[in-house]
Amino acid sequence: MPVTHEPRNAFIERLQTQISADVQRRNRLPAPARWDWMRSPLRLAAAAVTLVVLSMAAGGAAVAAAYQAKSNEQRDLLTASYSQRLLLAKTQEQILRLEMQTTEQQFRTGLVNQLTVLEGRARLTDAVSNIQALELQLAEIAASGREPSDAISAPLVGGKDYVSERIGIAMSGLKGRLELEQARFRYTDVRVANGVVPTQELEAVQVRLAEVEAGIAAAGQKLELRRQFLRKSIEAPQAELRLLAVEAEMRITVLRRSIAFASKDVERLRTWAQIGTATPTDVAQAQVRLATLQSQLAVAELDLALVQKRIKDGRDEH
Repeated sequence: MPVTHEPRNAFIERLQTQISADVQRRNRLPAPARWDWMRSPLRLAAAAVTLVVLSMAAGGAAVAAAYQAKSNEQRDLLTASYSQRLLLAKTQEQILRLEMQTTEQQFRTGLVNQLTVLEGRARLTDAVSNIQALELQLAEIAASGREPSDAISAPLVGGKDYVSERIGIAMSGLKGRLELEQARFRYTDVRVANGVVPTQELEAVQVRLAEVEAGIAAAGQKLELRRQFLRKSIEAPQAELRLLAVEAEMRITVLRRSIAFASKDVERLRTWAQIGTATPTDVAQAQVRLATLQSQLAVAELDLALVQKRIKDGRDEH
């Protein structure tokens, strides 16, 4: 007959103790890493993409930080450079003001003539215009972090048109200079009429007057070109070419006036040489000056012709 075996109580108690101890030991162990989801190829690819994106973001942030640091360094260097120029310009302007006060006092006491006063005022006018332009350049550097640009096709900076503002400053300075040159012309004209100074002095004043008038006309044309560019009426290459044409035309105008004066000077010196009041060397030097001006005119006219051809070719392409 079969025998039925029943475990002893001591064995059961010992088994329960071992099982409890094993459970407690397992509960004390750290939880295993949950990598089971990584066994899916799709999930592995997603993890790889996430890692790449995070790496790119970190790299992009580092590059942006480096670029910003470089941009700030460039701004600081430009600011320091232009601030130094502005400081020097203001110092020169203060010196000119002091000199102007002295000159005006001397004029009132008869120690200097009106021409000296006019020349002092012209230098002071130029100095003030230079300061205003430098202040605008510093403002542009602060806004852009880059070297200021006076190109007709330069973009706006922070919605502001620094190019037109600086052209306007230059034009205002030239208009102030024009008033002084006109006064200088009237003063010299009276002196020539009274026989105090020779006629050539008046002609020299006329040349300077022509330079200022040509400069004002060119500044007006530059402003118009700038407006056309900002309205997108003309593209950048055409705008810059037309600016070159404006500058060449200005040089031609001034050179033609200078040549007219130099030609008269040569004829005058030849006459004086015949009567012994001038030397052959004086005549030769005047002829060299005339020949130099004529060569410069030929170059300017050639430059203008080339620019005009490029402008025409650009229009034909469109």
